[in-house]
Formats: sequence, structure tokens, C-alpha cells
Amino acid sequence: MRTRPLTEVGRPATARLVLAVGGDVASILTACLLLGSFGFMLLSTSRQRHEPLPPMTARATSTPVDMVTTTSRATLNNGHPTVALVEFADYQCPYCERFESETVQRIRSEFVDTGRVAYVFRHFPLDTIHTNARHASEIAECAARQNQFWPVHSYLFSVKGLTDDATVFGGGALAGIDEHLLQNCVERGGGRDGVQTDATEGRRLGVKGTPTIFIGPIAADGTIRLRRRIVGAVSYDALRQAIEAALNQP
Repeated sequence: MRTRPLTEVGRPATARLVLAVGGDVASILTACLLLGSFGFMLLSTSRQRHEPLPPMTARATSTPVDMVTTTSRATLNNGHPTVALVEFADYQCPYCERFESETVQRIRSEFVDTGRVAYVFRHFPLDTIHTNARHASEIAECAARQNQFWPVHSYLFSVKGLTDDATVFGGGALAGIDEHLLQNCVERGGGRDGVQTDATEGRRLGVKGTPTIFIGPIAADGTIRLRRRIVGAVSYDALRQAIEAALNQP
């Protein structure tokens, strides 16, 4: 049922009240206050539903750490980078989606494509609040079997919260991938182990929310010596500074 504007609701209600009380001013004022309160609640609800995400900020939590991890199946590098950026993310997380589009793409262009930094993506679905995130991660893992992880990775972020398999399987949305094989892999649980491995590693490293980013040098044996952890919607400028600091460390 279509909701009428508040001004349309208020006028007939006030007119009926005037007839009922015979011009009782106190009653009219009371009714206006009630109507005004009702309108305020409607506006407050509307703001909550359409409240935009806060801007990316340099005030995300950044702390030094001293841990070791490895690259994952989803690693981008070009040449012989000396520093790695490891991101734990959730495909249904709105901050992760915006971090991907506004920050990661620029970092990849400036640092990864130029061979200075390796970018490692790890799945960390927040199952209690994002019920579709794990399934989306399993789809990405199955796409990796066709060497199509990164196109599907970008697509899953672009749909901003997978709601059903129809958004992936069918319609030719994913060029260059066999959707039938992809669907069979997902239905057989072919992506579960990879997703669980990432989530387990995230918990070992103390990850509790997304996005969580680690930065550190790559050792001669290929392991990553994590030196900094950044939690939250970090801005491009702040992340760039953290990467530059890692690159400049002896």
C-alpha cells in the first residue's frame, strides 16, 4: 500500500479533530504535538534506512604486530615484490565493497602492477550477520579452479550482497567462465575447504571484523612477516602511507 506524504495525513486528521472538540484549543495543540512527533519518527526511520556509509577515514585502527603468514591461492604480484598487503574481507560487507572500489583498485595500480607490493586476498565471512557471504566466497573459490578468481571476485563485490545463485549462474554475467562447471563445483562443496582455511587463519591472526589489512615484508622463504594491522575503513592516503613506510624499512 502506498504511503501518503505526511502533509496529506496531517490535514484530514486535524480537520476531524477540530469538528470533534468544537474548537478546543488545548486539544488541538495536543493533537498537533502528537502529529509532529509521529512525523519526526517517520523522518528518523527514513534516515536510518537511507543513511549513507561514513566516509573512508584515516582514523581506522592501526597497530603494530609481529606475526607470520603465507600467501594464499588468491595472490596478485608482478615481478618480485618485497612487501605484501593481506586483506581479510567479506563479500557482503558494505565497507569491504567500498574499500575494494575506492582504495584497493588504486593500491593495485600504484603498488601491485608496478611490482612493489603483493596483494593477498583471504576470505573472512561474517556468518552471524552476513548470511550469504560464505556462499559467495565458495563461488569465488570454485572460480579459481578455472583460473577465474579475480573476475568473479570483482563481480561478487559489484552485486553488493549475493541474494541467490541466479545472479551468478546463468545469463552470461561472467564472461570467460563455464557457469555449469562453476555451479557443479559449488553444489559439491568444492570451495568450502579454501574458505574455511582462510577463516581459520584469520582467527589465528586475531581478525574479528572486515576489512582487516595486514602489511609486512616478504621473507626469502616466501612467508610474510606481518608488521602492521589496520582494521576498518582506512582511506587510500592512510593506507598508502603505511605501505610506503613498510617499503622504506630496511
